[in-house]
Amino acid sequence: MDGREMFSLTADAALRGEIQKERQRIVQAMLTAKKAARPPSRPRAKRRACGTATPWARKKN
Repeated sequence: MDGREMFSLTADAALRGEIQKERQRIVQAMLTAKKAARPPSRPRAKRRACGTATPWARKKN
């Protein structure tokens, strides 16, 4: 070999540790945001005003 380091167990372990810390940070941020948000509300049904004619209920002249 020409002196290059192809693989290092210590460097690999350090990188894996950093990745795990970042993953935990992101998960905690998501859980905190979820707890802080208000619960989702159900969509309300649309109501039509009384007396309005729908196109299929109009009288033909």
